[in-house]
Formats: sequence, structure tokens, C-alpha cells
Amino acid sequence: MAQPIPPEARLNSQDAVLPQPALPVRLSILRFTPLHQAAWHRALKLVIKKPILLGAWRLARTLRNGLIQTPLDVTKEFSWAYLYSLLTPVVHHTLPASVLLGLQKQLYQVFAKAFPSATERFRVPHVEILTELKDLQLWVPLDAEKQNVEIPISMHLFLDERELVAQVVKTDNATGVYRIREDG
Repeated sequence: MAQPIPPEARLNSQDAVLPQPALPVRLSILRFTPLHQAAWHRALKLVIKKPILLGAWRLARTLRNGLIQTPLDVTKEFSWAYLYSLLTPVVHHTLPASVLLGLQKQLYQVFAKAFPSATERFRVPHVEILTELKDLQLWVPLDAEKQNVEIPISMHLFLDERELVAQVVKTDNATGVYRIREDG
């Protein structure tokens, strides 16, 4: 049986419902995730739950108006309290911010070395997202044919205590493994 929509989640005459774009949007350029879009457009809880159940990251960040924001930050900006608990990140593995920042800086260098022609077209994943995953693993695919990347096709990332392990897989099935520490 359907449950009634709470008043704070209902659209009103001041809410705009935007049509879907005719062409796919490259998230790597606009840097908006589906959760950011849902938060920005004051989506119903049911709409936001679906991508979360499918694995959407609540710690994903976007750059908007000079601010780096999570979906929760977007809802707080507009005081949409009914979404706070749903968009609050669930961190399964905590690491100090200094460690995360150090690992992120080192990952940028590894990514540039492994994917020299792709650094302008792809976003380096945020290490912080791994703390939200129960399994501590993230696979970052790169389609060599469609994106004109010379040789590498993917990177498999996983946290090993306070170190990040990046395994690069190339089209010829050759692999390279980098063990990344916060200090290099």
C-alpha cells in the first residue's frame, strides 16, 4: 500500500521540474552525481533511496559556486531537513583527514603516471569514498577505444589499513601495482 507523501517532500508551485536532457551529460565535466541532482531538486525520499540502494556514494563531492559539496551539504544549504538522515554518509572505515589528504595527493600522481593522456578527461576518484564502502575496493574503468586513452583501461583501488593499493590493468592484460602511502 502506498504511503502518503509528507508535506515537506511535496512539490509546490515554486518548485521547478526540469525536463531530462536529450543527450547524456558527462559527469566528469559537470561534476554532478545523481544524488547531488536529487538533493538540488528536492527529490522525494523514495527517489533518493533508489540510487543509494544501487551503491551511490553519499561522500561524492561536486564543485558548485566555488564550494565543494556532498549531497548532504546541498540539502543543508536549502534547509531541507527531511533529507538529512538519508544523505548523511555512513562511514564504515575511518581514517584521519590528514591520511586521506595525503593518499589523495599521491593517487593523483599515480593516476597521471598510469594514464598520462587521460588526466584532463577523467576525474581521479576521491579516496574518501573508499571509507564509505563495506568492501574497501573500487574499480575505475577507462574505455580505451571510446576515450582515446593509449594503453591502460582500468584501475582497481583498495585500502590496506592506512595505505592505498592501486592496480593498473592494461589492454594487453599487463598489470602494475602501486602501494601508496600518505607521505609518498
